Amino acid sequence: MLSRALIPLGCAALLLGFIVSTAGATGLVFNDGFESGNLSQWTASSGMTVQQQVTYAGSWAARGTATGTPAYAYKNLSSPLSELYYDGRVRAISQDSATTASLVRFRTAAGGLILSIFRRGSDNKLSYYNEVTGVTTVGPVMTAGAWHELEVHVLINGTSSVVEVWLDGTRVINKTAESLGTTAVGRIYIGEPSTGKTFDFAFDNEIVSTAADVTPPTTPTGLAATPIGSSRLNLTWNAATDSNQVTGYTLYRNGNAIATLGPNTLGYADSGLSSSTTYSYAVDAFDGAGNRSARSAAASGTTGSPGSGDPVVGTAGDIACDPGDGRFNGGAGISGACRELATSNILFNSDLAAVLPLGDNQYEDATWWKFMQSYDMSWGRLFRLTHPVPGNHEYQTQGAAGYYSYFGSLAGDPTKGYYSFDIGAWHIVALNSECANVGGCGGGSPEEVWLRNDLATHTNTCTLAYWHRPRFTSGFHGNDDTFATWWFDLYTAHADVVLNGHDHDYERFAPQDGSQNPDPNGIREFVVGTGGQEHEGFVAQAPNSQVFNGDTFGVLKLTLHPTSYDWQFVPEAGGTFTDSGTAACH
Repeated sequence: MLSRALIPLGCAALLLGFIVSTAGATGLVFNDGFESGNLSQWTASSGMTVQQQVTYAGSWAARGTATGTPAYAYKNLSSPLSELYYDGRVRAISQDSATTASLVRFRTAAGGLILSIFRRGSDNKLSYYNEVTGVTTVGPVMTAGAWHELEVHVLINGTSSVVEVWLDGTRVINKTAESLGTTAVGRIYIGEPSTGKTFDFAFDNEIVSTAADVTPPTTPTGLAATPIGSSRLNLTWNAATDSNQVTGYTLYRNGNAIATLGPNTLGYADSGLSSSTTYSYAVDAFDGAGNRSARSAAASGTTGSPGSGDPVVGTAGDIACDPGDGRFNGGAGISGACRELATSNILFNSDLAAVLPLGDNQYEDATWWKFMQSYDMSWGRLFRLTHPVPGNHEYQTQGAAGYYSYFGSLAGDPTKGYYSFDIGAWHIVALNSECANVGGCGGGSPEEVWLRNDLATHTNTCTLAYWHRPRFTSGFHGNDDTFATWWFDLYTAHADVVLNGHDHDYERFAPQDGSQNPDPNGIREFVVGTGGQEHEGFVAQAPNSQVFNGDTFGVLKLTLHPTSYDWQFVPEAGGTFTDSGTAACH
């Protein structure tokens, strides 16, 4: 699985290989991203719908669900083509093991057989079927539950016909001496027109063109390197453009690739640098066809002198809108929703030791590509400083696969999602509140046993724990007894602070024990579900709740002194609500 992580040496090419494409806008014949909300661009269909539940990009995608009946759409080309390129995104949601179902079929204008590309239910392998000779060629496994890019190049030339098939940027089938007859392609199907099949497939971003895209994006301009403290430089640049679409950027430090970024990302916090040191940077852009721009003009920056201040962490949860959300607005959001870029600006312009996203980091289902389109352009700019935990929306994709692919090793073991680390004098514990996915959270569960052992091993004066769903709250979701044992373990270990999200509000509690009794030796909880997605209101004031706000986006900053901490809630630009204070550790 790929990670949106630091990309040293040749690893930048690995990410590019995941999204590389051969088809582009050059010689465009047909293009349907289904944003019309219907199948109006197709000639005919049966059993195929356009829906918003499973999409690759934008708000709509086609979906064919078959229980023995056909599920397809086809397009009659205005002029039959002897050579063409097909490029589409495909997701196998489910498929009966006895079913072989086609993903794309190529036919003559009269509907005559040429070839099909299908997925075998018995072993999930992508395969090519020459319908003229009746020969099948088997390719690699095409996993279910994830979007894949499927590309096919067809050249009709009698016994010297050509068929090339790419899966996620890798050519997996290459036929250069096929016998496909001499009749040009006049009709293209997506889905399966035959009966007796059981499957559920989704399709998006369907493109047919007469030539491969060979035009690179423009070179990014305006690269600047701004020092933030003694060990970090903020890089910013202007967007590149492309004849089809810019797919991402690669950032270089002193000539070496250090990060591969999403298509909307125009900044990056390069942290962990040496103080009082000058670094040189460049950035380039690449498109879906693998074309890469020239590198930008170099920009240099010098880090600051060594500092003496105590570490500061920034935190919030419930962050990045789905890029298909009508309020996304290119990532800028609107008033009252999708403000992830605004909240990330607070972090991006602050000298921080760490960023702690509190779960539901990417809506609605946290696929890898949605992370790359939305979270990456906002909070992802501080990727190198990030220590995430998952929320319930991460697990709307099976196994939180998009979350673990995006964050990679930063998210810990993907079968657990919990881990710990130290910042300065403090011990920090990251927990996974999506209990059903990791063997439970109650007493004796693997995670709870790990927590007790971790707390016993680390006897720091100050301890902070964080997870997504709050134990106590005045907000929409209410108190959650699921985490009563965690609270007891932390209280027994004299932990000081717990951070949560889930409720889309800000709330600060007085120190309390596990029964909600005020206790100067208890734990102070902050609910910080203010990362940007939307607001939720106050329900009923919980005991020991000291401050509540339900209409301000922002982040909580914690300054971690050796034996105490300061807190400060910082609103997005234009916001007026704040909260601050200081307290000693136990």
